[in-house]
Amino acid sequence: MLLAIHIGNHAISFAVFTTDDRTQSVSERLRFRAEIAAKPIRSADEYAVLLGQIFAMRGCPTASI
Repeated sequence: MLLAIHIGNHAISFAVFTTDDRTQSVSERLRFRAEIAAKPIRSADEYAVLLGQIFAMRGCPTASI
């Protein structure tokens, strides 16, 4: 799986794509996408917990990235 991240001023957007079948289009390989608020007061650990929870909610093990 491939994780793509876009860090903006107000939000952090990310998407997870499968890499199994390269013949599929990008939209067909999209597993999920999500967005969280970018807050400068959050620590790296807080972001890690948020991402871990989103991955778990979507049924995507973080070890597969």
